[in-house]
Amino acid sequence: MSWELSAKVFKTDPKLLPPGEKLVMLALAEHGGDDGEHIFPSVERVALKTSLSERTVQRILKKLTEKGLLRIVAPSTRHFPTQYEIVVERCVKSPKWAKLETRTQMSGGVTPCHPTPHSGVTSMTSGVTSTTSGVTKLVTLKEDLKREENYTVGAEPPNGSPPMLDIPLIERDGSFTVTKQMVEEWAETFPGVDVRRKLLHIRQWNRDNPSRRKTKAGIRKHITGWLAREQDKPPAAGAKPRLEGRL
Repeated sequence: MSWELSAKVFKTDPKLLPPGEKLVMLALAEHGGDDGEHIFPSVERVALKTSLSERTVQRILKKLTEKGLLRIVAPSTRHFPTQYEIVVERCVKSPKWAKLETRTQMSGGVTPCHPTPHSGVTSMTSGVTSTTSGVTKLVTLKEDLKREENYTVGAEPPNGSPPMLDIPLIERDGSFTVTKQMVEEWAETFPGVDVRRKLLHIRQWNRDNPSRRKTKAGIRKHITGWLAREQDKPPAAGAKPRLEGRL
């Protein structure tokens, strides 16, 4: 999750990015890096995050692409969702945001206030208190979002490693997010396995067998055991060596 990318989306001019579209862009920004790349959540996941219907999300994604705010890097396949890139340079800052930031810089980071003849000191103190309160609320919001994300995916992805797909866990643990870093590590450990394809198989198996899903503590053992069994299988007659799995 990139706070820098989310901030750019937040500050984008509403004339360019109205509320519904901004909500979808913020959901996408949660999956990208600071450069706006490596974004490929499913339409279903974006719909859940935004409380919009999947049809509405699809319509908004199409509109964002037509505006040039969103770029399709790789189209969807049978097993993998569309990969997007947020075109950061097209996210033009709202004039009101620019004005607010300029005013904040001129005041040295303290919210501007206008003291009256009778309460000059009190007003200035109130301005500082307001700024402190705002910072506290922002920190609390970030902590709440982080806790919510950990609960949803069941395990926090490594810093800077974009999510690839989610594997459902038992109900209390939500789901487990597989990141690009994990895929690369497994591809190195199991060079004879098409890791991406097998992860899709694992996800589908867990979707189809809810009573046999794993816990947050046991999902990695489940995945590595599956990949190890695939690695040990003898190659089919005439099959070429498989070098897939690396991205």
